[in-house]
Amino acid sequence: MHHLPGQARYRTDGPIGMGPDGPVHRGLADRLGARPVAIRRLTVPLGSARAALRRDAEIIAMLGHPGLAVVDDIVDVDDETVLVATTLGTDGTLADRLVLGSIPVDDAVRIIRVVADALDSAHRLGLAHGRIKATNVVFSDAGPVLCDLVQAAAVHGVGPGDDVVAADAAALIHLAASLVDGGDRSPRAAAYRSLCRWSAESCTDLAGFVVALDRLDQVASEARAMPRANSVPAFQGTPTVTPDHAALGLVVSVSLAVGAVIGVVGALLPAG
Repeated sequence: MHHLPGQARYRTDGPIGMGPDGPVHRGLADRLGARPVAIRRLTVPLGSARAALRRDAEIIAMLGHPGLAVVDDIVDVDDETVLVATTLGTDGTLADRLVLGSIPVDDAVRIIRVVADALDSAHRLGLAHGRIKATNVVFSDAGPVLCDLVQAAAVHGVGPGDDVVAADAAALIHLAASLVDGGDRSPRAAAYRSLCRWSAESCTDLAGFVVALDRLDQVASEARAMPRANSVPAFQGTPTVTPDHAALGLVVSVSLAVGAVIGVVGALLPAG
């Protein structure tokens, strides 16, 4: 291991990946009991930009959402540069997994549900991301984690305006839709794709999208508990949602029913 240039506080064993702002290193602080972290070297001048970086890091730390990368440390290297130590992804990125092929629908629901809830929580506190991509979702021991949020305002001038928030939601729903193989004709996969399609066309808010994903999990649990109910009726019913999401609840129920029908029809068609 070696020390990063300009700073003797962390030792690294070389780059572990390439983030949107440059190499990401696996680092270890020079103190007893330190845990490995992801180190990014960022150009953030002294003044308002660096103050914004520290402010947003504190907001994320106070939020404490398991789906958001936590900033462990911000080290001033010089007047133009800082080192940012954040949650380390121990099992690669979502992009790495997609290289191996599509993701099973059950895994896709769990991953996107965590990331969507994390991003919605950040939006509610005045933070926006602006660059939602598969490379920005890493897997830690605790599950999926959205990275690169803290430097959005300081490095890229991304603010919490309605247009950026809407763009975040659209990008995440587009990413969700890309995870599951279109050839998967199971009712659950068909319902998932239908939900993503409706959400993208209707520009739904992320809170509503999370409710819909929760409903998909609920239905799957009910289906597993009642193995004989594996036809269309198993996907019917009215979800329990808040008043703000009543309309989405109706769409979820319709998506589930349509997904079941598509799945049954698909099973009867030739695989080719």
